[in-house]
Amino acid sequence: MPSLTSVTIEECLDDHHYQQVAKLFARSASETYISHSELKYGLATEEGKWVTDMADAMLRRLYGLLGSNGNDAASEYLLAVARRGDEIVAAMLLEFEVASDFPPAVTLHDIIVDKDERGGGVGRKLMEWTEERAKARGAIRIFLESGISNPTAHAFFESLNYRKTAIMMMKHVH
Repeated sequence: MPSLTSVTIEECLDDHHYQQVAKLFARSASETYISHSELKYGLATEEGKWVTDMADAMLRRLYGLLGSNGNDAASEYLLAVARRGDEIVAAMLLEFEVASDFPPAVTLHDIIVDKDERGGGVGRKLMEWTEERAKARGAIRIFLESGISNPTAHAFFESLNYRKTAIMMMKHVH
């Protein structure tokens, strides 16, 4: 595994990287990754089943959320990437909630690490970067969800002192 010191984390401000992130997501996310967000936003058709055009669906989601920055006074979305040289090896989508009536919080909507980089500390480095940004913005909590069939991710988040606080449920009504 290459050295972690060669990995840099940065906010992705240029939308030409969105395609790289969407492709990374499509090739690296397993079916166990799917949670309510992927179902809600059209990335998956059902539990355990991605849409056939997942890279395109993720690209539309990124443009939809990140293109709206400045239009929603209650939230600001941010895409962060981990790079090894010119290659994006991990990415995360964050929402900074800044509604004035409630304590500021961050929601981690997605984190994906290239299959070949897993276990090498890149995900941990991204999470530490997120915590630093959250503290700098006055957030008191970071929320995330993880697919119910993804025990590896659950163990990773728990190793970073995240704890289970809810169970998300769903019912098909059509």
